[in-house]
Amino acid sequence: MRRWVTTLSITLGLGAAVAAPAVAQIKSVGLLAGATFAKLGGSDVPDGIENKVGFMGGGFVDIGLGGIISVRPEVAYVQKGAKQSDAGDELKLKLDYIEVPVLLVVSVPTGGGMVKPEFFAGPAIAFKASCKFTGTSGGQSATANCDDPGVDSPIKSTDFGVMFGAGVAVRNFMASVRYDLGLTKIDDSTDPGNIKNRAFMILVGWAFPLIHM
Repeated sequence: MRRWVTTLSITLGLGAAVAAPAVAQIKSVGLLAGATFAKLGGSDVPDGIENKVGFMGGGFVDIGLGGIISVRPEVAYVQKGAKQSDAGDELKLKLDYIEVPVLLVVSVPTGGGMVKPEFFAGPAIAFKASCKFTGTSGGQSATANCDDPGVDSPIKSTDFGVMFGAGVAVRNFMASVRYDLGLTKIDDSTDPGNIKNRAFMILVGWAFPLIHM
């Protein structure tokens, strides 16, 4: 737990440190929620792996750097993983994280000022919240944790990647699409395979403007 708090503090501090030289100000805080379409990538992913639909929800702080550029640290609960189907049988890997992206955002002003297209990218660190396998066969289902005896599928407690995407802000309402590209192997065994997280996200949000600080 101490490691989680320390890393989170460092990550959020990165956003503040980047913003400080430009006399930054907190423009808004907000909420985000939406759907994730997760899959596994890498040379050792088994054949037949499909997208698993999940949920993402969390909050953000928008730190203005002046002009059209801002830094947006986020904290969100993100459902990832994958599924595999064969002749009516289904196996799901339910891999959930607390994820902390720090995004550099460019907001493009339009003539009226009400609608602003946004483009963003940045690093993300994720902390494993849970890992389960759920299998369904012949109308029967069963669930097991990844580290249960006999399952033997250890998953690393942290994951690193990059996020990038685009969206639009209409006054306080926000909508965006993004891609979450895992850069590290998630396998925590002694001989880890080349398997990494991938997730496409469709999100909506609401920003609560703040006075200058």
